[in-house]
Amino acid sequence: MIDPATALAAQRHPIAGTNARHRILSIGNAGALGESVISNLLASSDVELLVVADKPVRSTARRLAFFDLIQLEHVSGWPPLDAVVILVGGKHSYFKRDDAFPLLNEADALTLARNAASAGVKQLLLVAPMDAWLSATLSSAHRFGELEAALRKLDFEKLVVVRPGTRRDAAAGGSALQRIANVLLSTLGSYMTPQRLQPLRAQTVAQAALAWFAELPAGQHFLGAADFYQRETKGAQREHADQIPAPEP
Repeated sequence: MIDPATALAAQRHPIAGTNARHRILSIGNAGALGESVISNLLASSDVELLVVADKPVRSTARRLAFFDLIQLEHVSGWPPLDAVVILVGGKHSYFKRDDAFPLLNEADALTLARNAASAGVKQLLLVAPMDAWLSATLSSAHRFGELEAALRKLDFEKLVVVRPGTRRDAAAGGSALQRIANVLLSTLGSYMTPQRLQPLRAQTVAQAALAWFAELPAGQHFLGAADFYQRETKGAQREHADQIPAPEP
């Protein structure tokens, strides 16, 4: 969905950053979430962005280049990077403007994460839109649990997994059966969650995920629906506080 015009528009509103460039590779950028992630990364003037594509793509945007998916199949094909962003469960747009961006499932994400760790990448952000986890089946929940368990074993200095439709404790400790049960309860519960508590907008998910990735310290972090709600609540409280007039002397 991203095109040169969108990328250039994002660069007209850069956010403050350091002079050092951070080279980030983004994979799985199909759909609205993928476009929002690209736009938000380009909005930071200290980011040099590589977006993975499996078809030829042209762009005139500065600090944006496209990288061939085939090269990532082998560790030797990975470029020097500061961080990797992986988006799972995306969907191509109706008009197929984002057709060059690959769609990733859990197995794809794990393979790419393992290759990234082997290539020396130290920071990984994995984002799954809400509908990627709403298939409340045993096999889907089992794959989800396996993915997170496998990611915990990889040698990343910082690992951030963002799941807008899943409780933060869904992948907490316990047996495999307990983790599967947590995921099933979480996804079923999301159907009953009021719309105002469901951060389904792609821009909201992208902004929060990238902010957490930048702000959180080294370590492993798993964030779900409750974290989005808390973040939005705190933001609304700060905005309300700013609108309260100061008392007159």
